Amino acid sequence: MKNEDLLNDFMKENNLSYDEPFFVSIDNKTKRYKIVKSTNNYVPEVYVFSSLFNDWTLAVEEALTNILFNNNFKIISAWKPKLNEEYYYFDGKNIYCSRWNNYFTDIASFLTGNCFKSVEEAEANKEKIMKIFNQNQPLINLYEAE
Repeated sequence: MKNEDLLNDFMKENNLSYDEPFFVSIDNKTKRYKIVKSTNNYVPEVYVFSSLFNDWTLAVEEALTNILFNNNFKIISAWKPKLNEEYYYFDGKNIYCSRWNNYFTDIASFLTGNCFKSVEEAEANKEKIMKIFNQNQPLINLYEAE
């Protein structure tokens, strides 16, 4: 692919990998995308997640160009603390500070989006965390057929 190094540099700078979903903020709306490497050495395909169909659909042709060059498309990357680094989480009532030790509770906080760099960031996201905790079904159904 022509200019493949440009795409690879962009993906490295934004901690993106082929076939791995990532979030993009566009005019205060968030969409989930993934870039799939082309099998025929042409331009990689970009897929967007459709909550309506609960599946990935091929995005419009200019999606890759927009993700790379359009300043209105902002990559949202999840922050994961380094070993022994402080992070904040919300338990439904209070915000607490903890140190990242790769414990199960640390990983659970990260996977549910409840892992913040500051008290202010945790405070600003309390409602979103409560939406996750107030769901009536598990995030993952362990009894689904694989």
